[in-house]
Amino acid sequence: MDHKTRSAQSTTLNKVPQVTLAVWVIKILATTPGAIGSDALSGK
Repeated sequence: MDHKTRSAQSTTLNKVPQVTLAVWVIKILATTPGAIGSDALSGK
C-alpha cells in the first residue's frame, strides 16, 4: 500500500464513529417526538 491509500483508509475509519454518532442523534431526535405524540394521543 502506498501512503495515499493508507491516508485515505485512515481518514475513512476516523469518520465512521462521527457518522455513527450522528445517526444515533438523529434517530433519538426523530423518535422522541413521535413517542411523546403517540402517548398524548392515546391518553397515557
